[in-house]
Amino acid sequence: MLVWEFLLGLAAVGAGFGLAQLRRQVPVKPLQSFRKSQQLIAGWVASERDMLYFLELQPTPRLRYACPPLDRLLGDQPCTEKLDDAGLFLSLLHPEDRGRIAGIDAHSFDFNQPLIYRIRNHEGCYVWYEEYRTPVYHQGELYAVQGILRNVHERILEQTRMQYRVSHDGMTGLHNREHYEELVKRYNEEECLPLALILCDMDNLKRVNDTYGHQRGDLYIQEAARLLKEFAAENVIISRIGGDEFSVLVLDGTQAQAESLIRSIRQRIAAYPSEEIGFSMDMSVGCAWTTQSIGRMEELFLEADQEMYRQKSSKKEVQLQALTAAAVDGDDVR
Repeated sequence: MLVWEFLLGLAAVGAGFGLAQLRRQVPVKPLQSFRKSQQLIAGWVASERDMLYFLELQPTPRLRYACPPLDRLLGDQPCTEKLDDAGLFLSLLHPEDRGRIAGIDAHSFDFNQPLIYRIRNHEGCYVWYEEYRTPVYHQGELYAVQGILRNVHERILEQTRMQYRVSHDGMTGLHNREHYEELVKRYNEEECLPLALILCDMDNLKRVNDTYGHQRGDLYIQEAARLLKEFAAENVIISRIGGDEFSVLVLDGTQAQAESLIRSIRQRIAAYPSEEIGFSMDMSVGCAWTTQSIGRMEELFLEADQEMYRQKSSKKEVQLQALTAAAVDGDDVR
């Protein structure tokens, strides 16, 4: 694909509207103003990470300038479409960005804000770019569009990595307590929907730490997290909210769905292979459900927490009875 073919499509789609709309909506930037600074700007952005273009639209579309990195972005892709076909640009956009860029509205578009999107390069890889564009006018008529594209791929990836670290637990890879509390605040104050809160507390972690050491205890936590992660979905958000405690938020679901999920979790725990950690795994589980989340999240937590500890206490009572019975049998033998 030729550079100027790509830019014609980019100018048409990225602006998101016709020339007449641009004339009405955008403050005039005289052509003379651009010509005075054209050489300065060209030298300023002609780097490995920046791409500048100046596309004349009157009397016929003509690319006046495009710095070399744009050639390296596109490579030698063949193109047979018309020069003014916006589909040239759209075809290179990432599918998740395509609708957003194509749907830009002239009445709400802010030229002071950058457009950020992914473009498929000649190697077939999507690269993040940030674009600033400015319409250029001459004698009251839209004459050209000038723009700067900057490769921000590493910056976006680093931001993504930082966001992940901020919202995820380092030991287990699950969402962390901070992220859980943000969700609780959102659904308690801003967004109302039916949801279930499931709390899972690992049984016998202290005994594992005391008997096998804290390294084995950490493995116990990680294996529990891996098991719970099997149930994660777009509307099922799993977080580690304490040392051995996990939360499962089931968003926009029914009470029957939440109960079915709990049964599946319990079955998975019961069938978990003990050879993975050297002993069997067990968790106590409590659940609370509501049709309307706003104003109810604290109450839900208390309900689920109480049910979870009732289950944990019941298990301890059964264990105590078993130990007592074993002790009595031992005395009888003697």
